[in-house]
Amino acid sequence: MSRLHVILLAVVIAGVVGQHGHDTDQPATFDCHKNGLFPDYQRHCQAYYRCENGEQTTYGCPDGQIFTTKFNKCMSTSVATCD
Repeated sequence: MSRLHVILLAVVIAGVVGQHGHDTDQPATFDCHKNGLFPDYQRHCQAYYRCENGEQTTYGCPDGQIFTTKFNKCMSTSVATCD
């Protein structure tokens, strides 16, 4: 992935994460207590966290997709649910 793609992805993630408010099921901040991938339910699974050795990285799904724990990846909202 080129440097430009990485920068654009970071901007998109910031936009997705920033535009959704806090509402249910998850605290305003997310702490990594164990390794793995975790959906951000407050953002309706449009963002998710990767935790590794206490380090958190936030990712966002492309438009029209949400993160599903069933497959641990972003998938179309027509086939995936925010679980």
